[in-house]
Amino acid sequence: MRKRKSKLFRVICGIVAAAAVTATVPTLYADTLDDLKEKQEELRREQEELEKKSDDLQNKKDVTQEEIDALEKQLKELLDKINELDVQASELTAQIFETNQKLDEQIAIQNRQYNEMKLRIQYMYENQNADVAETFISSGSMADLLNSMEYYQKIYDYDRGKLDEIEATRREIEDLKGRLEVELEEIKKAEEEMNQRRAEVAELVSQKEDYLSSINSDLANNAGRIADAQSEIDKNSAAIAEEEERIRQAELERQRRAAEEAAARVAAASSSGRSYSGGSSSGGSSSGGSVSLESSYGSGTAARVADYASRGISSHPATYGWCAAWVSGVYAMAGVTPPHGDAYQYWVKWSYSGGPAGTSIPIGSCVIFAPSAANGGYGHIGIYVGGNMIAHNGGGVRIQDIQTVANWTGGAYVGWVWPNGQPLN
Repeated sequence: MRKRKSKLFRVICGIVAAAAVTATVPTLYADTLDDLKEKQEELRREQEELEKKSDDLQNKKDVTQEEIDALEKQLKELLDKINELDVQASELTAQIFETNQKLDEQIAIQNRQYNEMKLRIQYMYENQNADVAETFISSGSMADLLNSMEYYQKIYDYDRGKLDEIEATRREIEDLKGRLEVELEEIKKAEEEMNQRRAEVAELVSQKEDYLSSINSDLANNAGRIADAQSEIDKNSAAIAEEEERIRQAELERQRRAAEEAAARVAAASSSGRSYSGGSSSGGSSSGGSVSLESSYGSGTAARVADYASRGISSHPATYGWCAAWVSGVYAMAGVTPPHGDAYQYWVKWSYSGGPAGTSIPIGSCVIFAPSAANGGYGHIGIYVGGNMIAHNGGGVRIQDIQTVANWTGGAYVGWVWPNGQPLN
């Protein structure tokens, strides 16, 4: 009896050891994959910072361009005003020139009138006695004499009045010329100030354009850095995908080896007439002790899955918290492509291939329970072995009815699916 137990113990230890050895294969790449993912996060953070910098630069560019547009608008307004002042100055210059001509003409008229008046006055004074005598002699009466004398006075008064009129006109022209010259001086002063302001605004525009050029250069450089970062991210993504594929292939190889070694040990135990225990059970309608290696499910893949599940044959140990991994290992041992994912993800991904709670459950399918605080939010999963019983990993292989498992996990039974969404024969 002890010898039989010792041999059986060695078989079980061999299976566990093989699973433990092969389970370490993916961890050879774990550090590399973690490093790659950490690097990916750093690259993404760097890219986000670069993109934020580009946004800031773009905002500065937009603000600077608005300032340049406003300054150029001021320049245009200043140029329009300067042109307007130039026109006014030209008009005033023409008016001053015309006024000067009129003034010269008026002075000439005044001089001519003054000279003519002098000649007449000189004539009257030089010939006063003879004219008066002649007037007395030729006058037929006193009235004629008075009229003659009045005539001389009128000539004098006319000349004098004409001179006064010409003088007044000349002064008006001189006053007009003075006003025009003052106005012209003011316009020239305003034009000078406008030109100075235009030079200042033009300098501001030049400075802003230099700053805008600097921003554009920074934007171009930053865009290059973003492109480089994206290139690094793409390369790192490819490296991550390559590493994950390497891990996946290593996992498949581990499962293949574990399946071969476990099958060999099961075959050895079966040929010697021994029994195989899949692990401890507890609670509900759990099976206990050893279960016969001879299958009672008949032939077919689904029957083989149920048989392996009920006997705890899996390429993954029944470690607490790894229910989905254990189920995947059962399918792998039974020759089915092992499904992957958290327990409830089986339902999310493949519910189309199964049915909700209350529908008939086929042998060998996955039975899924909803997430709850008790199962860490991942849900729970087992394999249906018939008679409303499921085989599952509850920190050891357990065979219990659905309600007992639901009570234990704290998550309601939601339904069943086929692994990878593919029915088993």
